[in-house]
Amino acid sequence: MKNRMLTVTGLCVVLMSNVFGEDKKTSFSSASLLADNNVMVDAAIAFVDSFAIMGECQEGQKARREIESKRDLATQEIQAEAKSFEKAKNDYVAKSTTMSDSAREKEEKRLIKMERDLKNIVAEKEEELKHDMQQATELLAQSLDSGVVELAKKQDLDVVFDKMTGRAIYVSSKFDFTEKAIKEVDKKYEIKLAQNKQAESAVKVADNKAAAAKPAKVGA
Repeated sequence: MKNRMLTVTGLCVVLMSNVFGEDKKTSFSSASLLADNNVMVDAAIAFVDSFAIMGECQEGQKARREIESKRDLATQEIQAEAKSFEKAKNDYVAKSTTMSDSAREKEEKRLIKMERDLKNIVAEKEEELKHDMQQATELLAQSLDSGVVELAKKQDLDVVFDKMTGRAIYVSSKFDFTEKAIKEVDKKYEIKLAQNKQAESAVKVADNKAAAAKPAKVGA
């Protein structure tokens, strides 16, 4: 089997596909850079582990402590409400046989409301924690991207990938073909418009010829 490898100058990163079986496919990003047997890319490429960075950086650790503290407080509040409900329910069971029908009905309604309130508290706390975690994650992601971009520029890197998600966090301007791609797409679109216009003109000419070839109606 012929070895396929991607050599990246600057960081001397070498990926060799012969470590996989013959039936395995080796790919690099969304484009298949390993289509040829030997591909040379003059680029400085680095990889980062976003999960490790977000978990080990100071901002990430602080966010985790804050979330854990909020979760503990929410748990304590829920447990306190649950104990109150459990006590009220046990008291009702112990006294229900000696209570009047109206008193029993009143107490049952109170227990139903307490149970409903407890479920609402649980749902609210879960939603609050979910929102806080999402917000903290978004802020961490922004800090991560900003830090990676600054480091990439200082290290003269061309591309930085997140090895956990495959996302390119940073791409230098010399590898960014967005503007050229826009021009190319516009160029093809203009060609398509011109072709459609020509087709419409040809149809009109054919219709005019067909109309001219029809004999005039008698008495017209």
